[in-house]
Amino acid sequence: MGHFESPRLLVEHDKMLNEIGSKWYDWNALSEDFFKSTLARTFAARLAEIVREEYENAELIVVKDPRICRFVPIWREVATLLDANIKIVTPFRNPMDVASSLRKRDNLPIQESLLVWTRHVLEAEFWTRDLPRAFIAYEALLGDWRSVVDQCSKEIGLAFPRRSPKAERQVDIYLDRRLRRNMFGDNEFRSHSNIPDWTKDAYVSLKKLRTDSLKQEVLQKLDQVRADFDRVSSNLASVFAERDQRLTEATDANAQKANDAEQLRAANEAQAAEIGEERSRRERAAAALASRDAEVSGLHQQAATLDGELRASQTRLWELEQRLSEVLQQRSYLEDELSRAKDNAAQLEQEVRPKIDSERQLKSILEQSNAIALTSQEHLAVEQRSSRHIFAAYAATISTIDQLKQEKAALAAEHDARLEGLNYELANAGRHLEEQISRNLALERHLTFEKNANGRLLASLARSSSYSDSLQLHKLHLRRSLAASFWRHQSNCAPTAASMNVQALEAIAESQNRLMSGIIDFCHASYIFSDRSHRDSVAGTQSAHQLSQKRFIPRILPRLERGLLATGKGQQMFAIAMSGLFDTQWYLEQNADVAQSGTSALLHFLLHGGQEGRDPSQLFSSKTYLATYPDVARTRVNPLVHFLYHGLNEGRDVRPLGVPDTG
Repeated sequence: MGHFESPRLLVEHDKMLNEIGSKWYDWNALSEDFFKSTLARTFAARLAEIVREEYENAELIVVKDPRICRFVPIWREVATLLDANIKIVTPFRNPMDVASSLRKRDNLPIQESLLVWTRHVLEAEFWTRDLPRAFIAYEALLGDWRSVVDQCSKEIGLAFPRRSPKAERQVDIYLDRRLRRNMFGDNEFRSHSNIPDWTKDAYVSLKKLRTDSLKQEVLQKLDQVRADFDRVSSNLASVFAERDQRLTEATDANAQKANDAEQLRAANEAQAAEIGEERSRRERAAAALASRDAEVSGLHQQAATLDGELRASQTRLWELEQRLSEVLQQRSYLEDELSRAKDNAAQLEQEVRPKIDSERQLKSILEQSNAIALTSQEHLAVEQRSSRHIFAAYAATISTIDQLKQEKAALAAEHDARLEGLNYELANAGRHLEEQISRNLALERHLTFEKNANGRLLASLARSSSYSDSLQLHKLHLRRSLAASFWRHQSNCAPTAASMNVQALEAIAESQNRLMSGIIDFCHASYIFSDRSHRDSVAGTQSAHQLSQKRFIPRILPRLERGLLATGKGQQMFAIAMSGLFDTQWYLEQNADVAQSGTSALLHFLLHGGQEGRDPSQLFSSKTYLATYPDVARTRVNPLVHFLYHGLNEGRDVRPLGVPDTG
């Protein structure tokens, strides 16, 4: 997404592409029948509703999005629904600048980016010929935007409303040449060998349309380029569709792996949280048990205190009992003495009156003794009552202690049982966590191994990107030559021959689907070619398909990087494998001696089969090519290698098997 696009319109455009099975980087033409369908009218109604909501009653509306280039007929229907007039401004830029930007932003290959640019500008120009329009070069806009805007206003008949010094200053600040990060000169663009002719012709034609947007010879040239481009893109659509499907499947697989890893991490975190919660519960239970232990300890201390008080009371009671016993003994003694004194007093009263005073004294002593005895009895009663209370309190304390001991024993039993259960659950959870962590480590090692393998593969492919681009250019020229040969034979041959040539072209399309088997066979042949000492261990024991299943390609890539592609034979093998004109299974079926020897079919054809007149597939006849061009036969070079490296550029024809020469 660049600047000033409406997010809702971008989302709607992507929905439209997804519903018709396309992408923004698709360079195939949309069917004209699609623009006449009910689905296209539904899209137009949705876009019109978005424009009404986004812009309301604005008199001047500017809609910008590169995807509009492919949806011009639908947007014309939108203008009809809105009762609006359309004026087209088509800015264009050096295609190599655009391709470089797309490679940095979206990792899109340069060749595919150039084809995407070509499709967009051809569609935008074709569907706007009857509308007021202007073409603006990006370089001219950065150089003198005022002149460009004035010329644009004149061509489309529109005056820009905010043309003021303040607005012009804002434009000057925004259009800074330093913002142009990808710069590619026109001379360098025209001389570049890897840029398709369609792209070059389209860019040159757009530059001519800046002064006259309806110049007939330029429009005719663009019609021819568009027709040629449509033919080639339709032939290659299935090949690129299969590639996009593989890329989508690989992306989905990687996303699924990342999702599985994330789910494992979430499960581990949830289990760790559960274990933490269980530990918290154990800590709370231990705290509760400690609190109960402290309470029991306090009760023990209280019982000990009561026990001490009871012992003190018992000691005091014993002392009082001793004192009471002494008082009783003293009372008994005094009573005995009183009795003897009374007896003596009676005798003395009769005998000696003078002794009356002494008797009175004895009475006084007796009364004092009685008073002491009564006091002692009262103290003894008080001590007895106090002892009874102490005994009652001691009995209650003993009962409370016994009850607390029973509760403590029950709590200890319950705690031991729960602690044993928690320890068992914790042990199980620990074992489960260890197993889960072990599986996660294994999965992470597996993911790391796959990432490292993918990284090495991508690095290897990146290092050979320049050579791959060259091979893609060879393939492109080859397809154009085959297409030209098809139309020449169709116009000159009988109906039967023409039908056979159509089948040959269909076989060419099918051969593109076998590119991967060609690459695997190339790797097999490369392994044998680069290290002949391993021929016996490879030839005749493992097929190319079996080698690919055992990760043969990851093992052979380092060998290719060390220099095989830099050798002549290595490059020739790779060119044959990628051309689509070599069919390994067909070659082995036609040459039983090669199949029985166990030698690589690709390597045998390169070193021997071509010079012996053996055909690489039904699409190329070695004998016919050598017979048609004796100068090639004299050089004793492989005929298919000569055709790929020289024959295409020299205009030499290739005739598949079964197609007669009409000369």
